[in-house]
Amino acid sequence: MNSRKILRPILSFTIRLHRYLGVVFGVLILLWCISGFVMMFVQYPSLTNQERYSYMPPLSLGSCCLTPDISKTGSPQFSSFSLKSAPTGINLRLVAGDAVTVYNALSGDIIPASTRITRLESAKAVGSALGATSARSVGLTEVDQWSIIPSVAKHGPFEIFELDDAEKNRLYYSTMSGELVQQVTYIERTWGWIGAVVHWIYPTVIRSNTELWVQLVIWLSAVSLFMVIIGAVIGITSLKKKRGWRKSPYQGRFLWHHYTSLATGVLMLTWLFSGLMSMYPWGLMEGRSFATEEHNLRGSGFQLGPKVQTIIENIDSLDLPLSTIEIKGVMVAGFITLIATDTHGERSLIHRVALDHQADKEFPTIDSLAAKLRPSATITSVDFLTSGDSYYYNHHHKRQFPVYRVMYADGERIYLDGLSFDIAAVFDQGRKTARWLYLGLHRGDFFPDLNAGMLWYFTWGGLLLLMTSAVSIACWLAFRYWQDLFRCKNNRL
Repeated sequence: MNSRKILRPILSFTIRLHRYLGVVFGVLILLWCISGFVMMFVQYPSLTNQERYSYMPPLSLGSCCLTPDISKTGSPQFSSFSLKSAPTGINLRLVAGDAVTVYNALSGDIIPASTRITRLESAKAVGSALGATSARSVGLTEVDQWSIIPSVAKHGPFEIFELDDAEKNRLYYSTMSGELVQQVTYIERTWGWIGAVVHWIYPTVIRSNTELWVQLVIWLSAVSLFMVIIGAVIGITSLKKKRGWRKSPYQGRFLWHHYTSLATGVLMLTWLFSGLMSMYPWGLMEGRSFATEEHNLRGSGFQLGPKVQTIIENIDSLDLPLSTIEIKGVMVAGFITLIATDTHGERSLIHRVALDHQADKEFPTIDSLAAKLRPSATITSVDFLTSGDSYYYNHHHKRQFPVYRVMYADGERIYLDGLSFDIAAVFDQGRKTARWLYLGLHRGDFFPDLNAGMLWYFTWGGLLLLMTSAVSIACWLAFRYWQDLFRCKNNRL
C-alpha cells in the first residue's frame, strides 16, 4: 500500500482532533496569555515586608523588659522571640513551632494575641499611615479570594477592615496572632480578577479544594500542551517544497494561522510546558526535606533560662539604630543573635551571646557553620553575596541580602542569612531543575540581572503579545469554522 494513502487518514484525523480541541483549549490558552501579560505588571496581592515595617511604630523601650512567666505557655523550648510595638504596648512574642505566646514586655503578663479592640486599633494606625480617616470592620472570614493563597491562608481566620484612603485598601488581620497578614488595594482587586485569578485558575470555590485545583490545572495544561504539539506537527509536515517564501498550502485565514503558529510554536510549547511544571506534576522536581540541616544549625531551640532572661531584661541598654521597629532573637549554633529592623526594612546586628555551655566563646566561622549543616558532605565553595545569582535573586518579590552561599559537591546549595546566619533558602536537584524548567521558561528570567528591568518588560512583554496574537487568530479560526459548520447544517434543514 502506498505510504501516502496510509498517512492521509492519520493526518486527517490529527487535523480534526487539533481543530476540536482548539475550540475549547484555544480560548483557555488565550486567557492564559492575556492574564500572563497582566501579571507582568500586577501580581497577586501580597503584603511585603517593606510595607509591614513602614506601618509599625518605632520601639520606645524605656524600662523594658520584664521576664515573662512561661508557666502558662505549655512549651519549655522556643525557636525565636521578637519585640515590637502594639496598641497594648510593647509585645514580647515567644515562638515555639507554629505556636506563638504573647506577653506584655513591660509587665511580663501573658496577653491575648488578638482581640477585636487590638485589631481595630492596629487597623486605624495603618490607615492613618496610608492617609485614611477611618477603618471599618467588614466582618470575619475563614478565607476569601484574596486570602486563599497558602502563605496567607495558614494565618486564618481573618478580620477584614476597609479603609477610606485613596486606594481603598482592605486589611486582613489574623484572629489567631493579631498580625496584619494581607493588604489589597482596589486596583489590585480589579486587575487580580483579570490576572492572577484567571491565570492560576484561582476562584475560591475551586482553590479551596486543593486536590481538585491541582488536578484541574495539571490536566488542562497537559491537554493544552498536547493540542499545541499536534498542531506543530501538522504545521511542519504541511510545509511544501516550493520556490519563494510562501511554503504554506493554505489560503486566507488558514494561512495566517499556519504562519503565526509556526512563528510562535517554540515559545508556546515551552510556556505551556513550564506552566505544567509549575504544578510539580506526578511528583516531578519535588525537593527533599532539609529538616536535618535546620536542626544541625538551630538545635532544639532555647529555654527561658538565666541567660535569655538577662538578654530580655537588658535590651533597653543596647545601642539600637534609629527608628528601630522590631527586635528579633534567633537561635543559631548555640547562640542567640539579636537583629534590629528599622522602618525602611534595614536590618542591623546588635547583639550575640552563647547559650549552650558547650558552645565556643566565639561565634563559629561561616566555614564551620557550612560543615555543621551537612557533616558528611564535601564543600566546594563558600561565597558572600550582596546581589543575586542564578538561583537566589530578586524578581517580583525581593530576597533578603546579604547572604552566604554554601555549595556542596553533590550540587546542593544552602543560602545563609548574612546577619543571623539562619537558613534563607535551599536548593537540591529538584529545586534547581524547577528553577529552569518552571521559572526560567515561564517567566523568562534566565538572567537574574535583567529580572523585572525595562529590557525584561520589553522582550518578554513583546513575546507574550506575539503569542497572544497567534492564539487570537487560532480562536477566530475555530469560531469561524463552527459558525460555517452550523450554517451548513441549518441550510440542510
